[in-house]
Formats: sequence, structure tokens, C-alpha cells
Amino acid sequence: MTMRLAFVALVAAVAIAAFVVVRGGGGDGYVVRAEFADAAGLRDHSQVKVGGVTVGSIASMAITPRDTALVTMRLRDTRARADARAYIRPVNLLGEKYVDLQPGDTRRLLASGSLIPRSRTATPVELDQLLDTLDASTRARLQILIDESGEALAGRGADFGATLAALPPALDQARAMVGAFAHDNRALGRMVVQSDRVVGAMTGRRRTLGALVATTADALGAVAGRDRQLAGTLRQAAPTFGQLHTTLARLRQTAKALAPAAAGMRASAPGLAATLRALPGFAAATRPTLRTARAVAPTLTRLGVQATPVVARLRPVARRLDAFAGAFGPVSATFDNGIGDLLGYLEGWARAIQVGDGASHMFRNQLVLSPEIVQHLLAGYLRPARRQAVAPAPAHQHPAVSLPAPPRPPAGHVPKLPPPVTQALPPAPAVPSGQASQLLDYLLGQ
Repeated sequence: MTMRLAFVALVAAVAIAAFVVVRGGGGDGYVVRAEFADAAGLRDHSQVKVGGVTVGSIASMAITPRDTALVTMRLRDTRARADARAYIRPVNLLGEKYVDLQPGDTRRLLASGSLIPRSRTATPVELDQLLDTLDASTRARLQILIDESGEALAGRGADFGATLAALPPALDQARAMVGAFAHDNRALGRMVVQSDRVVGAMTGRRRTLGALVATTADALGAVAGRDRQLAGTLRQAAPTFGQLHTTLARLRQTAKALAPAAAGMRASAPGLAATLRALPGFAAATRPTLRTARAVAPTLTRLGVQATPVVARLRPVARRLDAFAGAFGPVSATFDNGIGDLLGYLEGWARAIQVGDGASHMFRNQLVLSPEIVQHLLAGYLRPARRQAVAPAPAHQHPAVSLPAPPRPPAGHVPKLPPPVTQALPPAPAVPSGQASQLLDYLLGQ
């Protein structure tokens, strides 16, 4: 607690702000007085400064009925303001002091002989007074701390100056934080109680905490002993992090490119899940088929081996059949398109040739298509490059059909000739496809 109070007093002494006094007309006769708690080492003719510039000196000092010091200051070329402040500050480590006069409102000047009350004055805390509050062991440890701090700050005056420059904003922030705590005393009280509990719990485990501190010190010592290796590792880590950044950028681009594929996979996921659910049943259903296929596999293999020469010999025949099918395409198309006209023609022709003689004899003709006629027709439709010779069929496969011989008339009978045909025959009526087929069979004698 004593160390904490000393530190707070030191910080307060460093954080005291300077007064600014606006210069105005005047002369050696302008006097302002200030009441201090004590003179704190001031002497007659001690300097009075404004912003570090000497503007006057101490004219006299006296003791007030309240046992305070009343200091009379004679100023040159400046005047104090209504809310001016005065602080006693040390000039050097030898104990010499001066009065630091701070500004006030420039619109309200103090008349000569005016008093700056004690509420707006302050005296510095002497270092010996601060040290006198410490016991012997604390002073010894403070001496060690000051020696180590001096060694740490040796040659680093610029860094220490930057720290001092950043100290006022930090103090302002600390003051704002303390003000925030002051607005919520209950929360501050709870924090103090909880911190007391934490400190109490840590007090009961001082040995464990000491071992932790010792282990941490050993670890930090090992790290400090390998600072060169650590520095080399950090230097090598910089290109690695750069490559990692490039890799992450590429991965980001790849992820953007894969977004449509991910959307498609998300859309196909239900169907794929249904397929996966159906796979066990399908596998169970295919097991008998697979067993049967496994059983007949040797037979199929033997059949394939034995059928290979046959298939090889059938290849030329298949090629010829393919050529014949391609060449016969126009013929079959012609038959398909003209079969109706052909049947009508045959029917009309059959009606025309059914003529009877005087003896009521009916003459009928029968059309016979021999293999030679079919071969002649095919040779006319096929191209010479693909013309295939058609072997004549055996006589027993195509029996010749002859017309029946007309019956002989009785003796002495004179046949009567039919009257000559003087007008054209009527056109043959259209015959349905089924009746035309029956008629064709009848005409051909089948």
C-alpha cells in the first residue's frame, strides 16, 4: 500500500499542468499574492515563470494566522487573471524552487495586490519526503528498481521522451475510466470484492504460483537464449505468410468457381440419396441373376469360343446381305408406293381377259414369274458394282403352272363368236387391300 501511494504521488507530480498567462501592460509596481500550504523551499528573489519564461520574482514571504505561507510576487509585463493558479516547482535536484504561474480567463484581469487563494495553489512533494514514508526494505528495493530502470533507459532517451509525450492522453483516459467507475460504485465494489477473493485464492497457492513464475522465467530465459534462431525463423516466416496469403486468395477464387457445382450437387443430393437407399434392394434382387450368370458363364465362354470361327465365316455373307439390303431399298420403296396401282391394274386386266366363246367357255390366263424374270428385274435395278448373281432355283421349288385346256366342243357344234367390242371397258373399281390380296391369290391360281 505504501509503494502504491508513493507511485500515485509520483504520477500526480509528473501530471501537473502548466498555467498560461497572457501578457499585458504593467510595470514593476504590479504585485500579486498567493497563499501556499508551506513555502516548500522558496526564497526571496526566487523566480516566477509563465510557460518556462521568467516574468518576475518573489518580493516577500510571510506567515498567515492559519499557519500558511503568503508569497508576494512582483511581475513584469504581465498580469494575472481572475482564475489564475500558482504551483511551486523544483528548479533542479539541489532543492532550488520557483513559482509556476498558470493562466486564467483573459477577459477578467486581477488588480495589483489581488490574492490567489489556497484552493488554486499547490506545493510539490519532495523526494526525500516520499522516501521517508518507506521502510528500510522498501527503500532498498526501490534503489534496485531505480538502478535497473537507469540501466534500461540508458541510451533510450528518445523512447522515454515519446513515453512522456504519450503520458498525458493516457492519464486522461485513466481519469475517464476512474470517472466511469465512480458513476457505478456498486460495480466497483463488486469488482473489489471479487478481486479480493481472487487474491485470497492465489495466496493459498503461493507455492504453485511461485513454481509457475519460475517455470515461466526458465521458458523466457530459453527463448532469450535463442533470440538469433527465433529472429531467423521470423525472417523465414515472412515469405511463408506471403505464399499462404496467395494460396488463400486462390482458394477463394476456386471456391467462387465451385459455387455453381456445389449448387448442382445440392440439387442432385435428394435423387442421389434415393438412389443410394434403393441400392441395397437392387443388389439383393440381382443376386439370383448373378448366381445364374456365374453358373452359365463357362457355357457362354465355350459357346463364344466355338462360335468365333462361325461368326468369322458369316462376316462376308453379312456384308453381302447388307449390300443387297441397301440396293434393294429402292425396289421395295417402289413396290410399297405402287402396290395399290399394280393390284388395280391386275384386277382390270383380269376382268378384261375373262372372255367366253360361243360355247360359254371362259378363258383365263395365269401370270408366272420365273427365276429368270426376277433375276432380270433385279439386274435392272441394282448397280453394276453391287450386282449379285442370283442362282436359279430348282425346278421343284418353282413348279410351272399351265393354263387349263378348254373342253372340246361336241361334234357338229359350230361355235358362235362373241360380238366385237366396240366400246372401252369400264374402269376397274377400287378394291380394299384385303380383298385385293385375295383377288391376287385367285388370279395367280393359289
